[in-house]
Amino acid sequence: MKKILFALVLIVPMLAFTSCGGDDDDEPNIPNQTLNVGQTYTIPGDGTWVSDNDLIASVEGKVVKGIRVGEVAIRDGGKSFKVAVNPTITLFKEPYLNFGANTQTVKNAMNGFEYVGEDEGVLTYIDKTNSVGYGYSFEASKLKMSMVIANSSIATAKRMGEYLAERYVPVTSKDDYIGMVSPDKKMLVVLMIKVQYGKVVYAISYAPASNSKSRSDECEKTFEEIIDAIPGELVKGGLK
Repeated sequence: MKKILFALVLIVPMLAFTSCGGDDDDEPNIPNQTLNVGQTYTIPGDGTWVSDNDLIASVEGKVVKGIRVGEVAIRDGGKSFKVAVNPTITLFKEPYLNFGANTQTVKNAMNGFEYVGEDEGVLTYIDKTNSVGYGYSFEASKLKMSMVIANSSIATAKRMGEYLAERYVPVTSKDDYIGMVSPDKKMLVVLMIKVQYGKVVYAISYAPASNSKSRSDECEKTFEEIIDAIPGELVKGGLK
């Protein structure tokens, strides 16, 4: 019993010392934040804050602004908090984009959409609520490209551009396509406007940002041009 009491006598002052020394310079504990694209949050207290990726959320002084959909850490030395940025425009559900996934995994992810068929290694589905089509091409049974076909009636060209710009960074444009890259620079996105069966449609292709020659021949030149146009460093606003 004496040994136990002696141990408690030693522990009590240690606890008191620990509890009195943890003010952290009276800096507030900043919780994680959720913003919409274009929305701002003012950080309480002082500090020199920076964003891990200005293409998702930027910081000017103490004001954080949501730029594009994603999640990013805002840091000041050893302190940090996360910001999740949500879109303000949703025109359709984005396709499955986990490149390298096997065929069955993609089929499971598209459960709930109407299965159209499979032809030459391309799975196709349709969302009957808005008549948006989805296509998935594979190589060696692994997903290498995802596609969306949407009738132009789903949105004006300006609105479609705004929808994509909330998610991806425009890096190049030609007469027949706009090239974009994901904020983490790991995915390439190409928007084309085509005519199918007499109707104008938006055709959007998504593929990994690599120099792999496994992409289809008809998209190879387009993808190579986008790779060349990817900014070499993060730029506020997302433009080169």
